[in-house]
Amino acid sequence: MPLMISSKVICPTPCMRIHDNLEYYELKKSEVEEDKEWICLFGHLAWYTEKHCFWPSLSWEWWPLQPRKVIVQTRADVESKMKSKADNAIFYISFKTYGGLDYNAIIRRTTDGMLEHMSLEVMCLI
Repeated sequence: MPLMISSKVICPTPCMRIHDNLEYYELKKSEVEEDKEWICLFGHLAWYTEKHCFWPSLSWEWWPLQPRKVIVQTRADVESKMKSKADNAIFYISFKTYGGLDYNAIIRRTTDGMLEHMSLEVMCLI
């Protein structure tokens, strides 16, 4: 699991043209809106992993989550807009919370090819 992605890639302003690199793909706003449910689910999992707490103990400033930037790293040979649906991928997600707090999450999704088998490794960088 990578510990982080370069700040040039995950920063909220476009600092680097990552579309030229076949391994990385930044989701467009329309793609983020389309996949917002599972992206926010990944964000919640990252938060739970970092804070080791559950819903009742969370403060109001963490909800709702607004994904700011989503970058997918995968070796899957699929068209760009399908990279977020690749079986094996690493997601670098930058979130902003209702209270204005920023945090980053790294999620590795792997599958073994069997129906309904999926593994998630999650890291939260606050």
